[in-house]
Amino acid sequence: MKSCAPFLAWLVGLAPLVAWAQVTTVSGGTDLRAETGGEDFAGVEGIFLNLRQVLTQGGADRWIIVAQGDSGENFAHPHLYQTYAQLKGPLGRWNVRAGRFIVPFGLLASYDSERLVLNTMEPLSLGLKLDNGIQVSGFTLDFDYAVSVTQGAAAERPVLTGRWGHEGQDLAWGASILAGRLPETASKETVELPNGVLLGVPFVDKRRLGLDATFTDGLDLWRGEVVLGTDDGRLVKGAYVEYERSLDANWSVGANLGSWEGARSRWRVGAVVSYRVGSGATVRAGYVDEHETAGRERTFVAQLYWEFSRAL
Repeated sequence: MKSCAPFLAWLVGLAPLVAWAQVTTVSGGTDLRAETGGEDFAGVEGIFLNLRQVLTQGGADRWIIVAQGDSGENFAHPHLYQTYAQLKGPLGRWNVRAGRFIVPFGLLASYDSERLVLNTMEPLSLGLKLDNGIQVSGFTLDFDYAVSVTQGAAAERPVLTGRWGHEGQDLAWGASILAGRLPETASKETVELPNGVLLGVPFVDKRRLGLDATFTDGLDLWRGEVVLGTDDGRLVKGAYVEYERSLDANWSVGANLGSWEGARSRWRVGAVVSYRVGSGATVRAGYVDEHETAGRERTFVAQLYWEFSRAL
């Protein structure tokens, strides 16, 4: 699967023939950071802009077109983030998406930690986050599902990913699978860049089974994930847990812990304090220690994050 661009272009070209525009949403923001410890850094983590167009047919939403761009760290690697066209079935019970999107595995299905100080561990457990391809998703009376076939990043070997789950009032959980040839490990940056691979990291045939859960208990929020699988037939495993507590309407604290047993042992731990300044702005201060390839070891992080959203 070299690219899904022809199919994406077909969807975009067909949409105006069967629908009319309803709402265009423009959103974006800036992510400014200063880090000291493992490696000093000060500057732009990312400036991003998102466009979302909803098209309707017969009074119901039928098409969603999304285009997201990111400057990359200090404008070094401008790239597309999620960029896709999606056809919605009746009441959203089935959806077909084509383009570049976050793969439906584990916590990634509902939680993108890209703009946070504490990050989930898909660079270690999957070596994949965003990819080009086609996805079918939707829900039944009690469960939701998503299945995708994607390009396989730089390996250009098809990757199958899927998740089946249930979302309750306080507890959401799911089971996921992945199969494909991918980098043995990755970094936060390379899983977001098209064809991004860490230098010297081999490709391996991966098989993954994951279980994830998100639990809300009043002011407390827990997220967790367990992943088991093989790399070229060799057993690998890991787990991740994250906790967040709201102190009031503006202040919150959080912590995370992750461990992965693959080609070698890798782990991460972190803590963060967040304050909502207002008007879409948040200030965060935290400490992370990531003992992994291209990780942030013993690093203090200060972040000024601002975002906006406007309907046109």
